[in-house]
Amino acid sequence: MASRYQESAHKLGSEVFITVITDKNPTDVLKIVWDTIDDFEDRFSRFKPYSELSLLNLRPGEKFESSRELVDIIQLSNAFIKNTKGAFNPLVLPSLQTVGYVSSWPNPSAKPLSKLDYRARDGKLVDNILVNKNYVTIPPNSALDLGGIGKGYLLDKLSKLLPELGVKNFLISLGGDIRCSGSDLDKEGWTVGIANVSDGKTDVDQINLAGVKRYTSVASSGVTKRKGPGWHHIIDPKTGLSSESDVVMSSVMSADGVRSDILAKVLLIVGSQAVEEIAKNFDIGYLLQVGTENEIKMIKNNWD
Repeated sequence: MASRYQESAHKLGSEVFITVITDKNPTDVLKIVWDTIDDFEDRFSRFKPYSELSLLNLRPGEKFESSRELVDIIQLSNAFIKNTKGAFNPLVLPSLQTVGYVSSWPNPSAKPLSKLDYRARDGKLVDNILVNKNYVTIPPNSALDLGGIGKGYLLDKLSKLLPELGVKNFLISLGGDIRCSGSDLDKEGWTVGIANVSDGKTDVDQINLAGVKRYTSVASSGVTKRKGPGWHHIIDPKTGLSSESDVVMSSVMSADGVRSDILAKVLLIVGSQAVEEIAKNFDIGYLLQVGTENEIKMIKNNWD
């Protein structure tokens, strides 16, 4: 008889939950999942001086021999740079640091290692990142941040790994970015709550994923948590500053983690008046919380 198993840990700068439904002992499976998450963070964190990402950022304008996975991430990034007309831009790291998000949470303003300080570089470049077989080249005077795509990419990787390990029913939450498959024990999909930004405790809405729906992933992006005096961590590539749109929190449902992760941030940046074209182009459902923390209204489409 199948049972529900859940483990959690602080990873990727946030709380991570792994939930599996299986009739077997999940110990070995869960260990592989946690090891995969740790390996991904070690290789692609901008806060680790010897990660593959940090070594790439040390060599702007030069060909950098890269893993197959980094090449794949960059190719996906280039496609979203083009198809969102630059609203998604992983080259905003210098701007992100300049506004105040310099070091890892919960001490974002702590002085970074000198080799990880990119504030003197240009954070408003909107350009393709060159990819050639096993090489990646970021533009001169730039620095790359994978915070806008990394969790989504890892969600999709884990969603392929778990079935290979014999687990078909699961839900993975990487700091609230979610990918799932099959159903919970009730066999009716997975119920996911969307936090109300007004209090951070209640749900403003709930959705059902992976039942009869075509959507298996949901991600949210907001401006009320990772912030400091006069800034938050969602950078508008056009200005190089924290986004000032009317959207306080954006939640996006789609068929994969990368799309949900990126477009939750993109919809927040472009604002409620510009979301329709993006939603049609990418086949997503969305829920926007618009206004201020004290006076919120909801705008949603393809959400139920």
